[in-house]
Amino acid sequence: VYTSTNFAAFILYIGGVFSNMNWDGSTGTPATNICYYDISSSAWTTMIGGGGEGVDGTVYTILPVYTTGEYVYVGGTFNTIESFSITANNIAVWDRNSPQWYAIIDSVYFGNGTDNTVRSLDFYSNYLYVAGDFIYVANNGSPSSIQSNYCAMLDISSYTSSFIWYPIGSSVGSPYNGVSGSSPKINSILREPTAGYNIYVGGTFDQATIDNFGSPNTTTVSNIAKIDSSSFPSWNTPWDQMQHILASAEIGTNDTVYSIAYDTTNEFVYVGGQFTRAGLFYNIVLVPSTGIGYLAKWSVLEKVWYPIISGNTKLGVNGVVRSLALNSSNTKLYVGGQFSQGGSTSLYNIGIWDITNEVWLQTAIYGANNGFQFP
Repeated sequence: VYTSTNFAAFILYIGGVFSNMNWDGSTGTPATNICYYDISSSAWTTMIGGGGEGVDGTVYTILPVYTTGEYVYVGGTFNTIESFSITANNIAVWDRNSPQWYAIIDSVYFGNGTDNTVRSLDFYSNYLYVAGDFIYVANNGSPSSIQSNYCAMLDISSYTSSFIWYPIGSSVGSPYNGVSGSSPKINSILREPTAGYNIYVGGTFDQATIDNFGSPNTTTVSNIAKIDSSSFPSWNTPWDQMQHILASAEIGTNDTVYSIAYDTTNEFVYVGGQFTRAGLFYNIVLVPSTGIGYLAKWSVLEKVWYPIISGNTKLGVNGVVRSLALNSSNTKLYVGGQFSQGGSTSLYNIGIWDITNEVWLQTAIYGANNGFQFP
C-alpha cells in the first residue's frame, strides 16, 4: 500500500500494488491496485466501472473531490483502467455515483494523461494540481503535447470530461516552466489552503523556471519551492526559493523532500523527507551526532526555517519521513516513514508530533504496540 485517503469520515480509499482486498492470509476478494473500505459498514468494495475495475499499475496518490457528486482522482504508473478496457496514462478519475472510470483526455490537444508517473495531487477551486516524474501532459506522443516539467494544473470544472491542462510557470506552448535538475521529480504538490495563491512543490530538483516574455527566468532552489499563482494564467512572479530571511544563501533542504503539509492556524509549512538540514541550519550540524532530522517547518510569515525540537535536545526523527498529515485543528502532525525514534521517544515508523505541547506521542497507549513493522 502506497497511499490511503479518508473521505467523509467513513470511506477509506487505498492504493498501491495488490491483487486482492479483504485478505485473510490465504484468500481475499480480487481488487486491482485500488479499492475502498467503508468504515461504517466494515465492508471492502472494488472501484468498478462499466467494463471492469481498478488500474493496471501502481497507485501512488488518491484524491476524492466532492462537489455535485463524488469524484476520485487517481495518479500513479499505469496505462489502463477498468480491467484493461480503457487507456489512461498515469492519471484517471472514478465517478463513485455512476460508478464509472474516465481517462483524462485534454479537450484541446486530445492527449491522454501524462508521459510518466503521477505522484501527488491536490485540489482547489475547480483545479487539480498534479506533480510527479512527467515532462509532458495531454500526452499524445507528439510535439503537440504540453511541456510542463514535472508539475501542472488541470481544469476539472466538468469533473469527468472537457479537461484542460496548464503548465505552472508559463502559457501553453512554452518550455519555460516547472522544475529541473539532475534526475528531477516532484513527490509532493500542495496548493495553499483557504484563499492563498501559493503552490508548493517538493522533491528532487535545483532549479525552477517561469517564462519571461519568451525567455526563461530561472531561480536556483533546493528540493522545495513555491510560486504565486494569483496572476494565472499569466505567471508574473518568479519561483520563491524558500530561503531563511537571515541568510539569503540558505535555501530549501539538502536532500529529497517527500511530503508537505500546511498548518493554516500557525502559518507553518511542515516538510518531511530524506534531508538532514534546512534553510539556515545548512551550516549547523543537526544530524551526525544524534541521527535525528528529516523533518522541519518553514514560517510563512517570518520566512524562517525551524527544526522540530523536543526537549531542546534532539531534532525530528531518526529516519526518512515519507508522509505528513495534520488533524483538522492543526494541533497534531502525523508523521510516517522509516524511523524508530522521535526526539527521545521510541516510535515504530509512525508518530504524532503534538504541536501545542512540542512533544512526540506514540500511536498506541502501550509503547511496545505502537506503529508498524517495516520489512
